[in-house]
Amino acid sequence: MRLAALLTLLMPLPALAGPVLDARLDVAAATQADATPLGTGVGARVGLPLDAKLIRIVPEAGLTLWTGQGLLVPDVGARASIGHGIEPGAYAHLLFPMPTPGGPSRGWDAGGRVDFTMFPAIDIGAHVGLTQFTGPAATAAPYVNAGIDLGFTF
Repeated sequence: MRLAALLTLLMPLPALAGPVLDARLDVAAATQADATPLGTGVGARVGLPLDAKLIRIVPEAGLTLWTGQGLLVPDVGARASIGHGIEPGAYAHLLFPMPTPGGPSRGWDAGGRVDFTMFPAIDIGAHVGLTQFTGPAATAAPYVNAGIDLGFTF
């Protein structure tokens, strides 16, 4: 019991880094033929990283415009990565599409990502994952999405 308390005290606390702003460009493909195409997604997210030596967790919120449906989608979630320089990781978000008649009312996305830190304040990344929207009149078909992002740390 005392050893566990001592180890807890010796572990480094996560450090807050400056805010992160990411700009993204995504493409999505429906996994079912009857699903409405999402098209291209253009968006941005802002987050506040928590760095604990090798692990980095970024709680974040964002907004994406999907051109295929004209769908504006706010989101909230997090991403996590390990390492420095080349940083593999994962992400997950809850999606809140803006109300549209007969359109989706909620959703989620999750997947894997890799970031390349070329300069201390600039990251270039790529991601691939699944996105799904649901709602009273929306088809609950998942989409496979992939994209690139450019991040700036302030």
